[in-house]
Amino acid sequence: EMRRERVRRAILKLPAEQQQVLAYAFFGGFAHREIAEILSLPLGTVKNKLFRAHTVLRSALATFL
Repeated sequence: EMRRERVRRAILKLPAEQQQVLAYAFFGGFAHREIAEILSLPLGTVKNKLFRAHTVLRSALATFL
């Protein structure tokens, strides 16, 4: 339960656009290309947003997980 709350708080600290692509990728199960089409973004932009979100989350949760 504490882990879930820590993850939720870390996600909420991300910029809204990163939260959005993360939600599509992990909770929606969409592929990067599908997310790019849904959001009308270049594929590289989607990949970059996901990479940045992963980097921030990995750093924020490293000591906890």
